[in-house]
Amino acid sequence: MTLTGGCLCGAVRFETDEQPQWIEHCHCIQCRKASGAAFLSGLMYRAEEIRWSGEPKSYESSPGIRRTFCGICGGSLAFRQDAAPEKDCLLLGAFDDPSKIEIHDNVNHIFAERELAWLHVDDGFPRVEGMPDGLFRID
Repeated sequence: MTLTGGCLCGAVRFETDEQPQWIEHCHCIQCRKASGAAFLSGLMYRAEEIRWSGEPKSYESSPGIRRTFCGICGGSLAFRQDAAPEKDCLLLGAFDDPSKIEIHDNVNHIFAERELAWLHVDDGFPRVEGMPDGLFRID
């Protein structure tokens, strides 16, 4: 099954034939600002598993973290850690039909200590302070 996604205006698109290696829900300030939401849900893939079309832009939001977006509409699409350029983390909200994504047991909340006090996500997934070592791993 092919999963597809892209920005709001459609100028930048992606597709993959794979399910994500893992999913993280990040509560850090940078991810909240980048997503415009209470937290950002990212899905980790090998970069080679993603096919891009259009001309995505990127910027360094914090040391070693690059965020990918559409230069026309500004839609957030992905992020990448400079230390792990072989991996891309696609944003859940950029997928055309997120219901096709298989949720498994390799899911967690990171920077959980920064979760907004009024937000109560009771999904049963582990909560971790900060960014755990090896987060950008691919099995």
